[in-house]
Amino acid sequence: MIGKRDPRAAAGMTAMLVEFGRKQACVALIAATGMFLLAGAADAASCRNGEADIDVRIDNEAVKIDHSRSVAELSNRGGAALGPALGLTVATPRSEISSRFEWQEDEKTGDIHCLRTTDVKAAIGAVNRIVHIAREFPRGSCEYREILQHEYKHVATDERLVRDLGRRLRVSLRAALSRSRPPARLRAADSKDALAAIRSTLQRVLDEASDRLAVERRRNHAEIDTRAEYERVGAACGRDSLFRKVAG
Repeated sequence: MIGKRDPRAAAGMTAMLVEFGRKQACVALIAATGMFLLAGAADAASCRNGEADIDVRIDNEAVKIDHSRSVAELSNRGGAALGPALGLTVATPRSEISSRFEWQEDEKTGDIHCLRTTDVKAAIGAVNRIVHIAREFPRGSCEYREILQHEYKHVATDERLVRDLGRRLRVSLRAALSRSRPPARLRAADSKDALAAIRSTLQRVLDEASDRLAVERRRNHAEIDTRAEYERVGAACGRDSLFRKVAG
């Protein structure tokens, strides 16, 4: 606690917020060259079996520290719901997915047989990861260290949630492919739609996982930004702390 017991000041002087930017999703479709059937007499029994190889990669940009913005600027950007923002963690989610397919094509009719997904590669993470510390607090000061420590709790939480998402996403993609197997035979006119349907299914799984992450993120970060945490940070540097002077 800093100075006299003042609930408004205690909350306001140590309020630190976190925000996450809008999701950026990119989808690439990679189709392997089809194998030609001379007879065009494929059926389900003759199609190659085997599950797709699913690879989910965690791809986070390195965190940068920014010390150029004032408390007022950070408060305007972060909303400052609980008082002046002394620190702010921002990031922009990024996700992308690509698929590879194989099939057999009847050289006489152009019909597609035995279409299957062979590979799915997804990458999830964040870019533009920045921890802001208000410029009113000199680098190396007690206040600077306390704000940085607090903001890195948000960073660590984001990284844990993305790792957890990666594990669940792999399972969800596998299940989605199992549910959306195309028929053994497809007319040539239907083949593009079949590929698009698989691609759409994979993208939907990725989008739903990202939406769940946003919900989990709000809940987990709220557990960090408690009144007790703000009071701890505010009291960590003693009675003469810059917290009172800057944000009081």
